[in-house]
Amino acid sequence: MTARKACASIARVTQRCHDVHRRSWCSTRTDAHHLRRHIHSGAWDLTALVRLDLEPTRGPLRGFTLEALLSHDGVEFARCTGHASVVSDAAYRRLRGPRLAARPTAASPAAGLRPTADQVGVRDACDVLLARTPEGRLRLHVEDDGHPVWFDHPSDHVPGMVLLEAARQCSRLLGSTTARPDAVPGLTLRTTRFCEWDGPVLLRHEPRPHGARVTFEQDGDAVAEVDLDLP
Repeated sequence: MTARKACASIARVTQRCHDVHRRSWCSTRTDAHHLRRHIHSGAWDLTALVRLDLEPTRGPLRGFTLEALLSHDGVEFARCTGHASVVSDAAYRRLRGPRLAARPTAASPAAGLRPTADQVGVRDACDVLLARTPEGRLRLHVEDDGHPVWFDHPSDHVPGMVLLEAARQCSRLLGSTTARPDAVPGLTLRTTRFCEWDGPVLLRHEPRPHGARVTFEQDGDAVAEVDLDLP
């Protein structure tokens, strides 16, 4: 989230684009050992060194590739890379149409269908992002769209932060890892289209050597996948 905010802010200030509305992929590598030893919950200072490679264009900025290096007390602990497409507010409104006002549904799963906080490695029940369908498949379930971590601003589609954490929780629940949110050394998110609020989102988990892949499916299509490097 820190890298995303930094890159979006630089793009707005230096290129006069109002917002960065679309991202196609991102990848993060972290020093989980440094995070566990030196960085704890709450507010802390870090330094972000950000580089943007702009797509050649004669008109308004259309997209850029980014790299952000994050350090704490002089020690680099994370490297984030990715690509973002820039869409104007007017174009975004046309693109999203009636879904621009979409928000998570408030419906809660039946008792017993939602994992406990301990099962997915989070502190509180409001942090759990998964539930099971009556058939036993894992699905995305957002209890609180005002969550201070997963939602730093209102979103008409499922944010990438939610997909990343849901993938980690899925792998924790299914036994691929015992990792807490701060202990995943690497992850990559790829999206093919917006993951929407107005339809169920199912998760498919595939164990891999030294990690796992979690695919998010909606309306029968894969809309995003997350590759996790796991301890």
